[in-house]
Amino acid sequence: MSEEKIVSVQILNRDYRVKCQLEQQAELKEAANYINEKMSQLKLQSSNNAPDQIAVITALNICNDWLKLKKQYKQQVETTNSQVNKLTQRVEKALGKKVDSFV
Repeated sequence: MSEEKIVSVQILNRDYRVKCQLEQQAELKEAANYINEKMSQLKLQSSNNAPDQIAVITALNICNDWLKLKKQYKQQVETTNSQVNKLTQRVEKALGKKVDSFV
């Protein structure tokens, strides 16, 4: 079992102490830095300085970006699978026998 550690991160000049697995420390700090950057940008662009609203809007923006990437990834996987199937059919036709599929 992995060792846990308390990690301090700062978001919008507020300190947060978060317990995480030792091997996930770098990812946690990277995530906190990313959130801090996005919230700071939004705070500069917005007339609203309420931290809770900035946090919610930032979360919605990040989630929207993630959903777009997820959709793009799914489309890319489908395209790749289709191309692999077409190539497999061409190879089977050229060899005159069935080839085990990788997908």
